[in-house]
Amino acid sequence: MEHDDVVQVFRDGIRRFAEGLSGRPLPAGTSVVGDVDRSGSSTAVAYPLGPRTVVFCDPSIESRLSDLNGERALTVDEYADRASLLGGEVVGRGNNRVLNGPIASSAGDLSALVLNPEASRDLRRLETFIAACDPDDLDEAELDLAELDRHIVVLVDGDGAIAAYASGRVWTMGQRFDDIGVIVHPARRRAGLGARVVAAYVEHRRGSGARFLYRNDVDNVASGRLAASLGFELVHTIAAVRFESPT
Repeated sequence: MEHDDVVQVFRDGIRRFAEGLSGRPLPAGTSVVGDVDRSGSSTAVAYPLGPRTVVFCDPSIESRLSDLNGERALTVDEYADRASLLGGEVVGRGNNRVLNGPIASSAGDLSALVLNPEASRDLRRLETFIAACDPDDLDEAELDLAELDRHIVVLVDGDGAIAAYASGRVWTMGQRFDDIGVIVHPARRRAGLGARVVAAYVEHRRGSGARFLYRNDVDNVASGRLAASLGFELVHTIAAVRFESPT
C-alpha cells in the first residue's frame, strides 16, 4: 500500500470516529466535537485532517469553543492562538506518524521475545524492568503493570533481562492501527535498541493485517528520530489545550 493511502486510512478513521460522536457528516473546515471519554479533563485537542480540522473536547466546554467552528480548517498554530483567546492554555503538542511500507531494521546481538502478560515469569521480568525506568518514560510509553497491552515484544540479554520494550494497543480512533509504545532500559540507551525493538514488534504483528501508528511528544526529539529512521512518516502535529473549569 502506498504511503498516501495509509495516511488517508488514518485520517478517515479519525473523521469517522468524530462523525460517530457528533451523529452527522463533518463538512470541510473546523468542527468542535464533544467526546465523553474526555469528560472532566477540561481539554480540547485539535487534529488536522487535510481539508478539515477536528477539535475533540470535554463535552462541558463544547459550547465555549463554538466560535472555532467554521468553513476553514485551522492550522495547529491558529487553533492554539484562537483557543488561548478563549482562555485556554496549550499543555502539549504531539506528532502522529504512520508506517509507510516495510520497516527499516538492523541486526543486533539481543534476542527478540514475545511476552505473555499472563505468564508469571514474564510478569517478573516486566516488574524488574519497570522498577529501573523513569516514571515519565513509563507514562509516555503507557507501560503499567495494572493495564498491560495485549501485544508485547522485548529484547532480552543472555540472562533473560529486558533491555528494550515495545507494545501496541488498538488506536481508539481507528481500529486498523496498532498504537506503539517503546521504552529502553536506562542502562542500555544510545545503542539503537529502541529502533530494533519497534522493528521486532512490527515484524511480529505484520501477519495480523495491522497498520502501525507511532506517537510522540514534539519535545521528545530522540523519539521522533527513532520513528523517522524506521520509516514512520509524519501525518500531522496535534495540540492540546486545557481550560479552567467553570466555577
